[in-house]
Amino acid sequence: MKKATIVAVCILLAAGSIYLVLGASAAQPGAAVAKDVTITGKLSCTFCALANPDKPCTPGCCADCVKMGDPPSLTDALGNMYILLTGEKGMTLMTPERIQMMGSQVTVKGLLVSRNGIQAIYVDSMNPVQAKEVTVTGKLSCTFCALANPDKPCTPGCCADCVKAGDPPSLTDAQGSMYILLTGEKGMTLMTPERIQMMGGQVTVKGLLVTRNGVQAIYVDSMNK
Repeated sequence: MKKATIVAVCILLAAGSIYLVLGASAAQPGAAVAKDVTITGKLSCTFCALANPDKPCTPGCCADCVKMGDPPSLTDALGNMYILLTGEKGMTLMTPERIQMMGSQVTVKGLLVSRNGIQAIYVDSMNPVQAKEVTVTGKLSCTFCALANPDKPCTPGCCADCVKAGDPPSLTDAQGSMYILLTGEKGMTLMTPERIQMMGGQVTVKGLLVTRNGVQAIYVDSMNK
């Protein structure tokens, strides 16, 4: 009888120990969290993304870094950086076709894993963002006025002040379609003093149109009255 009681107590103690160990592991603040994601951003080498986040890196430089062994990374519009990995699929991550995408905007689908502040995506697919060259004429204004007061004319001075304060400029064509204007990766100032003077007026913009999730943006090559 005593022997049976001792055995039962030992079993309970062992079960309790396992519960405590598993519970502690689950509660660890550094435990990995994973979820399926679709993220669009700039494809580059991790070195350039970390060492020179504000300095555009040439596609050739990024391609060379990745060929030498640096892991590729993806940086979204909010500045979040994700290291790209192949996981355990046994497939080449950076194929020649993907190497050609270095320095450009791509859409990546895969499993996002976050641990200890590091974000990585186990890549399922990677595709270039669909874009086309356009020439669009419309009213140049700040995005705030275009969204908040689409039917109320905004003064050129108001729009200029908004853009100087940090609002992105936008272009609204005759059909009411709005395009956010961006400088892209050219390393050039988008809203020069000359362009600031155009705020509130009609301009013609040439550049690369990118559309995603209902948002239309133009990477500006030129802007003229």
